[in-house]
Amino acid sequence: ENITWGLSECLVVDDRAVYAAAGGRDALLVALDRLTGEILWQSEPMLDTEGDGSVENAGYASPILVRFAGRRLLIGCSLRHVYCADADTGKIQWMRRRPTTYSVQAMMPVLVGDGVFVTAPFGLPGRLYRLVAPTRAGGNVGVTEGWSSELDTCQGGAVCVEGRVFGAYYPRPKGWAAVNAATGELAYETAEIVKGAVLYADRRLYALSVDGWMQLVQPTETRFEVVGRFQLAAARDRDAWAHPVVFDGRLYLRFHDTLNCYDVRAAR
Repeated sequence: ENITWGLSECLVVDDRAVYAAAGGRDALLVALDRLTGEILWQSEPMLDTEGDGSVENAGYASPILVRFAGRRLLIGCSLRHVYCADADTGKIQWMRRRPTTYSVQAMMPVLVGDGVFVTAPFGLPGRLYRLVAPTRAGGNVGVTEGWSSELDTCQGGAVCVEGRVFGAYYPRPKGWAAVNAATGELAYETAEIVKGAVLYADRRLYALSVDGWMQLVQPTETRFEVVGRFQLAAARDRDAWAHPVVFDGRLYLRFHDTLNCYDVRAAR
């Protein structure tokens, strides 16, 4: 069934299957043959066993597909949990409860070394979950909790680049943060860039703020250096939420029902 602000994940596709985190009474995850649409597997539904026991619905972001200890894993967030499933069988490997005030988990997990960083506003601190290899053949991949962070990104995503995690705060007024990927300690932050969505390409950050301004940012050892910016739209409701995309030298930015394309190739 649909969720409060509407299903908004993107499907995950590889050379074999299409994966969807639908949630609900029948299954948390499902894999379909990418050519025929035939169901390859569907996971068990997830129950909120530490809460009211209700069935978990989908979250607002896509899972990620990673390789670890010879296994292919889907790691994502439902409304109240972060979970890990075997991408070849659908078997749930582990889950950890992460409730928020408004049941909003809207950020894709970020791969950080041998773990994933997950965060959301109005709930627990951001957390690195370290993956643990199975202790026997066919056993489950495990998890331990690593560092925590006050970075509380909502729907804007985060990236891990050259030993740092970059993302935007959500309700807090501090704007953007750079976090040490090994320790979770704050490296630096700025309130000069309005919160928003981030993409890393060509050794720079493309930061689309919720107020409609697009910034090209050079992260240095000590600060965010804005090297270019323009106004995509006058987003008076601060609802420029779509993530920027760079492909084949072109930058794609969407605001509501308008898609804009910019040539960002270096001058020749």
